[in-house]
Amino acid sequence: MLMTDILVTAAEASFSEEKYRVPFKLSSGVSSQVTYAKVEVTVVNRRGETATGVGGILLSTLWTFPTPAVSREVKDRLMRELVERFRSLLLDVGEYLDPLQLSHAVSEQMRAELKRIRQAHELNVDIPLLSALVAWSPFDAAIHDAWGRTIGESAFRMYSRNFLNEDLGHYLGDSMNGLYPDQFLGSPKANLWVQHTLGASDPLTDEDKRQGDYPEDGIPVTLADWMERDRLRWLKVKIQGKDVQWDLQRILDVYRVATECVGKLGIRQPIQYEIDSNEGHASAEPVVELLRRLKETDEEAFAALKYVEQPTARNLTEYSYTMHDVSRLKPVLLDESMEDLGSLQQIDRLGWSGIALKSCKGQSDSLLTYCWARSKGLFLTVQDLTNPGLALVHSANLTAHLKLSCNGFEYNSRQYIPFSRPEEQAPFRKLFDVRDGRISLSQIRDVGLY
Repeated sequence: MLMTDILVTAAEASFSEEKYRVPFKLSSGVSSQVTYAKVEVTVVNRRGETATGVGGILLSTLWTFPTPAVSREVKDRLMRELVERFRSLLLDVGEYLDPLQLSHAVSEQMRAELKRIRQAHELNVDIPLLSALVAWSPFDAAIHDAWGRTIGESAFRMYSRNFLNEDLGHYLGDSMNGLYPDQFLGSPKANLWVQHTLGASDPLTDEDKRQGDYPEDGIPVTLADWMERDRLRWLKVKIQGKDVQWDLQRILDVYRVATECVGKLGIRQPIQYEIDSNEGHASAEPVVELLRRLKETDEEAFAALKYVEQPTARNLTEYSYTMHDVSRLKPVLLDESMEDLGSLQQIDRLGWSGIALKSCKGQSDSLLTYCWARSKGLFLTVQDLTNPGLALVHSANLTAHLKLSCNGFEYNSRQYIPFSRPEEQAPFRKLFDVRDGRISLSQIRDVGLY
């Protein structure tokens, strides 16, 4: 029992429709709009100090719930229902706990809630746990935010035995006994290198642009224009995973245009990139073939490739193959497959190199997953969910406090929904403005989560 433990006394959620500037495409489909969930959570600690924390996230059904068997409209209603249900569950906890304990208490009920909602709506398919994690994540962020605000301290400086009731072993097993998250965190970074996302059909040059219909709103469209405006060094290249030759050519074309731009702009740092098919590959074999052919065709482009993100399906229990051959060529990271802490046990057996962390899966689970992975020496990055507003601030500040394997920070809301959540952007203007390939965290208030 600690005096900084908090009791949730109020929780509110609101929703807004956010329009994408250009269609957002994944291997599971295309979307032109998405719901943003904004929450506020009020708490009191054992000393009677009160505070309100905030959180926000996109309820991206295209990513969390990709099956075509349920319409986008129904999926959206289900995720909003999950948000409202988690609000009630949080209020029902009714005891003083630290944020990790609070999150654990709600998380233990997730699968039962998903089953209940499926039955109530007579669905023919399961609602993925990933949908529940995303719906819960703004509350989890708000809890950590309010916890720090009650005493005027950064939540990141409170992840120690002085403020947490349980050590990491309680959540992660005996190998983590006696350890706390603060022992794995780094000194906060002042700025982050932006990782620019390039969709599989995004234009690279003006010639490509003439072949499509793109908005004229003052925001760059082509890779060359983005490179000139933001002086980028890091890229995330989306590929399809269906045709090795097509993917190979796309990678080579992107790398050629990017390196030409770097030369013209006088940027000394070389281009670095990752590839992501969003589960588009049927197995590990075509991924290995792609990497081998890339190395044979262009060794420089192969060397610039730093890792491969979730190339195959998310359900690890259905794998008839492993990723060992892929990981011998390049680090290969879990993303969609990382649904809960139980997924960690599959990493070694299936040959994954590490994890792409995402704040949309919850501050608590992200923190615990990070600590476990660091203890095992795994490859770690932080990735995005087209985070706008507070969701981006959260992701950036989480990234700034972690010791990661790569320095690129994915920030693609400036490409797809740059005008979203202006009231949330305003206090952190420098964080949303890319200067010389980086964003600045100088306006982070260092109290709570933001």
